[in-house]
Amino acid sequence: MVGECYDTKKNVSASVTLFEFVSTGPKGTIPKAAQFTYQFDDTYNFGFGDWDEKTQKIDDSKLSYNGDAEKVLHTLGNIIRTFTVINWNVSIFVKGNTAVKHRWYQMNINKHLEEIENYFFLWGQVGDQWHPYEKGKKYSAFLAIRQNGGFSF
Repeated sequence: MVGECYDTKKNVSASVTLFEFVSTGPKGTIPKAAQFTYQFDDTYNFGFGDWDEKTQKIDDSKLSYNGDAEKVLHTLGNIIRTFTVINWNVSIFVKGNTAVKHRWYQMNINKHLEEIENYFFLWGQVGDQWHPYEKGKKYSAFLAIRQNGGFSF
């Protein structure tokens, strides 16, 4: 997404690609991370949350409210684009693990849909069926597939 982003650091293991960054706002600095975990058939699950230095894991159960949601959102969009430029033939599965986070994802997909569709074919899940994404419909999960073979124009 077009907009100011945080700098990220990438770490890759056999089945997980992790991007770390630091949120800066009224609550101070909060380490964040987004990760792509291989699921099946070139499909990766996208997870995001606060980075716990002690456990070396993402805590996706809380919301930070650090006053930088738009910058975090742009950073996440940039992370997904970066991952899919390198891994152009994959699908990215996204589902909020809480109702609040899922609603935040869907509201921001709707807000930035025109830009997202410049890079991705976007699908929404209703029940056990996948449909081309339509603004205003409620979906239980989202699937993004990179357009243009992973190349940005």
